[in-house]
Amino acid sequence: MQNPPAKNLDLAEVLNLTFLSDFELLKSAYARQDILERPWTHPLVRETMLLWLQLLRAQEEVAWLDVEVRWVDAYLISTQAHIQQIAANIIATDPLLAKEVIDSQKE
Repeated sequence: MQNPPAKNLDLAEVLNLTFLSDFELLKSAYARQDILERPWTHPLVRETMLLWLQLLRAQEEVAWLDVEVRWVDAYLISTQAHIQQIAANIIATDPLLAKEVIDSQKE
């Protein structure tokens, strides 16, 4: 236990704090080191870190899009083959409908 005990923070209060310097705990005597002097406390460094993490996330998204594009391509090929099979099945009973189905594939 801390002596004297540190103030309990509630969620509403934490959400209203916008700067690290607003947290008394970070600059109190209880901290083993002066956290406010750490490089990540400077706005420019934090912004740079945020941009770097966003860049990493964008690279992950591009990798997933490469996979998803292949899934969509496979789906379109499968759908086209299925529609051609349907047109082949109905050509004997309804040639006009089969022609319409085939023509819809060309668009």
